[in-house]
Amino acid sequence: QRVSETLDGFAPQATPDDAEFYLTGEHIFPFQFDEDPALRPFKEAADELAGKDDWPHLYAGLGASTSAAAVVYTDDIFVPRELSLETADIIGAKVHETAAWQHDGLRRHGRDVVGVLMSAVGL
Repeated sequence: QRVSETLDGFAPQATPDDAEFYLTGEHIFPFQFDEDPALRPFKEAADELAGKDDWPHLYAGLGASTSAAAVVYTDDIFVPRELSLETADIIGAKVHETAAWQHDGLRRHGRDVVGVLMSAVGL
């Protein structure tokens, strides 16, 4: 939540007509740890993680010898295509872009998605 508050696309007044507009369908917010009985046991840990600001660079230590692949869903409702491509480019991941699957591709078509990824890295 702390990070999303700094991004215009997550602003409460943002609309799909804005230059940046992001959905929060997979986010969990602090109030939910108070309201959802299933999340209450995790409140303290979630607060601690949310307050942490010294995370290492996500891809630190990955070099050219690291094989990586990514499936980019062309019309992903939660992750902008351009952001997926930029992220994959950071580590030189081989990208398989498709409009055949959506954001839930791994859950609904897991065998196919994993097959594409394994093939992309030569496995």
